[in-house]
Amino acid sequence: MEPRNPPTDAKLFFAADLCRPDPTTLADDLAGLGSSGLLGSAGPEALRGNAAAREYLERSQAFDGAVAKAFADVPVPVGSLERVLAAVAKQEAELREHESVTTPAAATLVPASRTPDASPRGEPFSRRRWLAACGSAAATTAAGFGVFFWWQSRQRAELTHDELLQQALAFYGSPEALKSPAVPVNQTPPPAEYPLSRAIVAMRDVPRWRMLEGQFLGRSGVAYELAAPQEKRAVMYVVAADGSHRSPIITSLPAEPVHTPDTTGGVAIGAWREESRIVVFLVEGDAGRYRGFLTAQRDIA
Repeated sequence: MEPRNPPTDAKLFFAADLCRPDPTTLADDLAGLGSSGLLGSAGPEALRGNAAAREYLERSQAFDGAVAKAFADVPVPVGSLERVLAAVAKQEAELREHESVTTPAAATLVPASRTPDASPRGEPFSRRRWLAACGSAAATTAAGFGVFFWWQSRQRAELTHDELLQQALAFYGSPEALKSPAVPVNQTPPPAEYPLSRAIVAMRDVPRWRMLEGQFLGRSGVAYELAAPQEKRAVMYVVAADGSHRSPIITSLPAEPVHTPDTTGGVAIGAWREESRIVVFLVEGDAGRYRGFLTAQRDIA
């Protein structure tokens, strides 16, 4: 016997869209939809007995799984995940509130004055469509941040070897270079990621060091004082090669210690790269004093 007020196809599709993504809750969801009156007097059997709506329900739950898998490891801006989860929880609470109402007249989710469309897109809003939209927005935002930082990295200035030496000399003569006190390495060891260059010979004086917190061309590292306090200075800067996204890119550095320094204004200076670090060695004096701190080139392993 044909049930009274059989639900339209659009209502069947909408009911399928209201089911939660977890297959283990499907029976409870269908029971709740039946008690709400959305499925008419036929109840859950109206959905189970409609092949198209049943297929749509299976595809919807497969979509939920695919969305969860795709966005499981996608980095999003700080706070986005919490906002999305809070909105999903709010929607779930609203659905539970609708499901708890047992009077059909009070629990009708589709206004009586409105005739649903004949396709699952007839409803203006659903949890899955909202989740898809928010997930796409989060992914787009994350991609936007990636493009932004990539664009910023492309805007970084590039320093040649000679420009690096000029800026190192300027930093050496600035108050910023002596901002923090130097401490002996045998009292307080320097950070392991900024070791003294392997090119330095054993010295009679204990080296002293001071921390650089981004002052040297936007890079952190260590400044080693290799000469005794009463002698002319000999400073070795050991800093991170990469630096921040705002620091200049340093190119064209040799991969071995420089034994023939540039000399200018009574200072000898050389720069090279050691693994992930940049080394700038500056000595007050001539090239001979500069080389006196370094091992012979053939002795460097």
